Amino acid sequence: MIQRKRILQQSGIFLKQNPGETHLTIDELREMAASNNASVFMSKVSRYVGNIAGTNAYWNRVREELKAIITSVGAPTLFFTFSSADMHWPELHALFKTDIDNELGNSTSDVRRQNVINNPHVVDWFFTQRLESFVKHWLYDTLCAKWHWFRYEYQGRGSIHCHGAAKLNNDPGLCQLTQTALKGFLAQKFKDENYCSDTTELDQDIEAGQKAADTVC
Repeated sequence: MIQRKRILQQSGIFLKQNPGETHLTIDELREMAASNNASVFMSKVSRYVGNIAGTNAYWNRVREELKAIITSVGAPTLFFTFSSADMHWPELHALFKTDIDNELGNSTSDVRRQNVINNPHVVDWFFTQRLESFVKHWLYDTLCAKWHWFRYEYQGRGSIHCHGAAKLNNDPGLCQLTQTALKGFLAQKFKDENYCSDTTELDQDIEAGQKAADTVC
């Protein structure tokens, strides 16, 4: 309902600012799409749907925001993926139990499956609560994260999951260390396979690469 209202609002703004497009009919729009002549029109529309979650314009905007964060404070230290074990969380299914269920101990797989199907909003809420607890108590309180980012996605069966990244305050600069370690590895390989009259520069790269490889977060 909220998304529908937002789309209608953005559509109204688009038509007010682009009066030349108000005459287009559904048949004309379909013809444009079928003949691949909709690129100019779609480029105009995309600028107005950047705040509509799920659209290409929305994710392009989010991607640019994430790239800006990484440019400003550095690449993330770790990536994480959260899947929803919605059939196996006893705390989740305890929310659906009636007094009779509790007396009978009714928690068969069929009952759990039906709970998930009938209450997708509760399952999503439970998942987001667990994720928010992970972010607060583990990423920040325990690992001392500097920043984090994540996005929700849905599997084919409709189950929610999440992909994210975080940068820790004690991050020693993993990307740079990886490049240095790789350079040292390649220098060692080159030295082993080739005769060099002067190995000073290679030895420096090898030493720096070894130190980088041994660095502990």
